[in-house]
Amino acid sequence: GSPSAHLTLENAGPIQMGFWVPNRIWATAKFLLPLREHLAARKKAGTLTPMTPVMREFKHWVTTHAVYRMWVNSMIDQANAYVLTLDAGTREEIKDSDGDTLWIRDYDSLFELLNEIITTSPSFNDTAQVGTPMNGLLAVSMATEAGLALFHDTTFNQQFKRVLDAWNAFLKSPASLDKLDINDPEKPGSWISQAAWKAGVWDQMEHDANAPGYGYDSWNAFFIRLFVPGARPFQGNPDTDINIGCETTPWQYADQLAFETKFWVKDVNYSLLDLFAGRAEWARLFEGGLLYQGFLSATHYHRWNAPLDGEIVRSWVQHGTYFAQRPGQGENQDTWEGT
Repeated sequence: GSPSAHLTLENAGPIQMGFWVPNRIWATAKFLLPLREHLAARKKAGTLTPMTPVMREFKHWVTTHAVYRMWVNSMIDQANAYVLTLDAGTREEIKDSDGDTLWIRDYDSLFELLNEIITTSPSFNDTAQVGTPMNGLLAVSMATEAGLALFHDTTFNQQFKRVLDAWNAFLKSPASLDKLDINDPEKPGSWISQAAWKAGVWDQMEHDANAPGYGYDSWNAFFIRLFVPGARPFQGNPDTDINIGCETTPWQYADQLAFETKFWVKDVNYSLLDLFAGRAEWARLFEGGLLYQGFLSATHYHRWNAPLDGEIVRSWVQHGTYFAQRPGQGENQDTWEGT
């Protein structure tokens, strides 16, 4: 819990093991700049991906609601102003082909970038930004004053969820298998490349290397791929030990959980009342209990296994504030920028 114990690049071990974006600017240099250049080239060639219906509707909604249009424009201006304050070396690294040091060029560009992201599958790469392209786009913007207002707003999040739902629908379709192409395994962003194998994407995971899409019918099906039978057997004492359910890098655990505290989640301060979305009758059952929190990398196993006796008695989906950063969170590597 002390600052010296925070997970950093130096003590995280292999970068793939769940370490998230170490800082906002790193995300730009490794992800956003190539995406901007890719978009510019396609625009010049006249091959830009047509705006999807949901993106047209989202842009129309923002444009016709003055407060949200103001926030979006202010968010872009504030993000661009922020990157101009960076050191000369970083500014040089993230400038575009025209020599401009920008985060997002303008209002229209934001929607073009979002549209490109939701019409393709996430790419494999050997950086901490692997599999999270929208995070790379929004990492600086969401931390501005206008971005904080925007992504903490319930109405805006209801509209933004429609964009995320459209991306989810694409990722559940066969069209999302473009980076699991057995005919071109080394194409850019491929999840079946030698680099992906080396990063542990396929370590003890079920697949069929001879079948189209490695045996999967969508990118989402690949993302929640199973372990091969018998992989990673439970090694503890079943009477006293609980196996962590996902392949996570430990971040923190807390004992003697309080029913209600200040609530931040990613910067800790666990509050059972808030974690259970105000359902006090369920939160009370876990008061005084133990909580484990970890981070997942897109390269790793994402299903949840709970090798416990018993049955699930209640579950629900709690809609979120999808890119809401904690106000006042710093830029240091021992904080979780962009999460």
